[in-house]
Amino acid sequence: MLLNDGQVLMGCPGCDLLVVSEKLGAGESGYCPRCGTKIVSAPRRDLATIILCFSLAGLLFYIPAIFSPLLTMDAMGLTDQGSILKGAITFYHAGFSLVAVVVLLTSVLLPLVKHLLLFTASLTLQFGYRPRWIGYLLRLYNNLWEWGMDEVYLIGIMVTLIKVHSMATIHYEIGFFAFLGLVVCTVGLSLCYNPHYFWGNVDQSQVKGDGIEGMFVADSARESGLMLCHDCLLLFKEPGHTAGGPLVCPRCESPAHFRKNNSLTRTWALLIAATILFFPANFLPIMSVTFLGSVEQSTIMDGILYFFNHGSFGIGVIILTASIFVPLFKMVGLFLILLSIHFKWESWLRHKTAMLRFIVFIGRWSMLDIFVIALLCALVDFSVISSVAAAPAVSYFSGVVVLTMLAAHAFDSRLLWDTKP
Repeated sequence: MLLNDGQVLMGCPGCDLLVVSEKLGAGESGYCPRCGTKIVSAPRRDLATIILCFSLAGLLFYIPAIFSPLLTMDAMGLTDQGSILKGAITFYHAGFSLVAVVVLLTSVLLPLVKHLLLFTASLTLQFGYRPRWIGYLLRLYNNLWEWGMDEVYLIGIMVTLIKVHSMATIHYEIGFFAFLGLVVCTVGLSLCYNPHYFWGNVDQSQVKGDGIEGMFVADSARESGLMLCHDCLLLFKEPGHTAGGPLVCPRCESPAHFRKNNSLTRTWALLIAATILFFPANFLPIMSVTFLGSVEQSTIMDGILYFFNHGSFGIGVIILTASIFVPLFKMVGLFLILLSIHFKWESWLRHKTAMLRFIVFIGRWSMLDIFVIALLCALVDFSVISSVAAAPAVSYFSGVVVLTMLAAHAFDSRLLWDTKP
């Protein structure tokens, strides 16, 4: 929001504090003095060109990365190949339809959508056009970016290679190297994407903040009658209206609200559901291995112990962290945050807000185990001699990952600070 003296008033998405932003140099960022959330950052160079190059390269890598074989496994004179798409299909054929949909979305469809969205937005801006529909693309990317998990899948490939290298000869196919390129481009997009830069170029006008010159920085946006859009980060005084519809942001037209609707109710429901699923996810078998007619089932902890017993302590720690510690940390952390609001605990608010940001950041990495199983099922299928199949816990574990991610996003961290007088 532009003040009369030329300064820009911004709202913190983490705690709702109003902050007058100073002019930032290239590469500098501004953080909330109360909760530590990043509020604004200034790019070092023209990001549209960089994003355009990364997204275009990612689109070129996409087809061979997803549809071509990643690896060929040669054991006892038999060969089999595994690809990203085949990993999702094997879950469907095994009767785990919901897991197949989750894997298909996170490893096949959404990585493509992410690159397409930013390619279209950056290409349009490169030619100097600023059509209104670019805002819809940026909103969609903002809500979908973390659900495309090709970089998590890459770690899953590495874990799979360590798990099977002693049992067979592995040949790297073109899909593997194309997938490496795709992941590099995805990481490049994540590191370079700057919402403030893109939204500033899409809509270069500033909403006027007439009549608020006497506002103190210590005020919250809601107490001052201002709303902060979580999609485009615009702070505005008077929300726009659609004909007979709800309040909307005047820049991106996303629903406008002081706090997320029914945030606590939705977070509690999702978190309780995830907690219920956590127990069968860890105590039921998640993978079944058949060798010469003998079937051996293993739980998540059995897989972790396998790596420890074979000297792969690093991989064992990674799996232990991603599959056990991360879901447990997310659930305990969210329970602590919700109880803090219920009992109006006013201490450690900055630390709880930082913990929530960390929970959102690490949520997707719990999919690692699911991707490892998907690739093993696709790669190790030698009929009656040897094969790998998913077991019942895979559905419960997928549910834990998805529900905890949804719970973290349903929660509005500003509710923590509302308890502070």
